[in-house]
Amino acid sequence: MSLKEPVFIIGTGRSGSTVFADLLRTHPEFSYMTTLSHRYPYNPNLNRQILNLMRLPVFGKYVENKFGLSEAYPFWDSLFRGFSQSTRELNSNDVTEKVRKSVIDGITSIMVPKRDKFISKITGWPRIGFLHEIFPDAKFVHIVRDGRDVACSLIQTTFWRGWQGPHNWRLGLLPEEYEAEWKRNDNSYVILAGIFWKIILDSIDNISSTLPTNQFIEIRYEDFVKDPTKYSDLIFQQLGMPLHTNKMEKISNLLAIKDRGNRWKKDLNSQQTKLITESLESHLVNRGYTI
Repeated sequence: MSLKEPVFIIGTGRSGSTVFADLLRTHPEFSYMTTLSHRYPYNPNLNRQILNLMRLPVFGKYVENKFGLSEAYPFWDSLFRGFSQSTRELNSNDVTEKVRKSVIDGITSIMVPKRDKFISKITGWPRIGFLHEIFPDAKFVHIVRDGRDVACSLIQTTFWRGWQGPHNWRLGLLPEEYEAEWKRNDNSYVILAGIFWKIILDSIDNISSTLPTNQFIEIRYEDFVKDPTKYSDLIFQQLGMPLHTNKMEKISNLLAIKDRGNRWKKDLNSQQTKLITESLESHLVNRGYTI
């Protein structure tokens, strides 16, 4: 099976990329890694069987809901050992011919002919350079969310490693500028979570600027949740995979998408709000957020 114009949804994590991916994956032409690819990374046949079952009337919807899209890092790691554990952004120099073949063969192995397009969601390091080297025609959709909301959400999760300090998280050592900023703020974990957001955005900005304009799309989470039908339709149009508006409205209603923006106004006290807003100001303004 050939693999043309794969779509990668990227974001910092806690940015709303999950609900966006859940909506896009409902397009009948998309194959993707289900939760079975995460649980059984060396048995791609299970993923194919699940995708085929999704085509069945009535029962297919049950299967689709039960075995949703997964980031499936164990599967990615089976194709390239450093995919989930790298302490820096993966780039084109990390792609050997063996890795190229492994990734292409691995992804096509979980796809089915009736769903000949591929979509994947990846958070944290965007890995744009790495993936673009393997798939020169790949398209990247970046879901960006107010960094203050991302920071508040990150420190509530069980997977964020910032509690152990930047020497032990997956982003490597802090850049000198950000290290000094963290120390100025008494090593605040709220600030560190905000710096995490900035580091990922810096990486995305650096590499996305080298891509053709039709291969990189950015949407603010806050805009998407206000009108998911409009923005999903816009994305599908840009991907060359239009869906009827009535179908998009039905899907949006089923997902019951909720606006969870501005949670930071409730979660942070006045001093924390002041400090994190100052820390993220330039990045927020660049994305059109209100200070």
